[in-house]
Amino acid sequence: MNSDEIEMAFNESNKILCRSGYTTIMDLAQLGKKAFFIPTPGQYEQEYLAKKFQKEGIAPTCTQDKFKIDCLNNIDLHKGFVNYATEVSWKELFGLFHSK
Repeated sequence: MNSDEIEMAFNESNKILCRSGYTTIMDLAQLGKKAFFIPTPGQYEQEYLAKKFQKEGIAPTCTQDKFKIDCLNNIDLHKGFVNYATEVSWKELFGLFHSK
């Protein structure tokens, strides 16, 4: 899939089956999506992140050699990602530097 197709698939889906790479996780968090992670074998950061989010009740995971379609039923048992986007008040943020 190219970038536009991935964006469309993410936006139109309630649940995402994906790898647990950092960029993918950031996209899921921004969009507030539920996911199931299958980390890329040998990618220790992906394996770590998938286990971390499963432990925190955010997204289930399993290795690709143990994956069965029934595993996707576990998505509903997890809370998913929440969009933490906030409005930044630049005036307030840099108010410390404002002289009186």
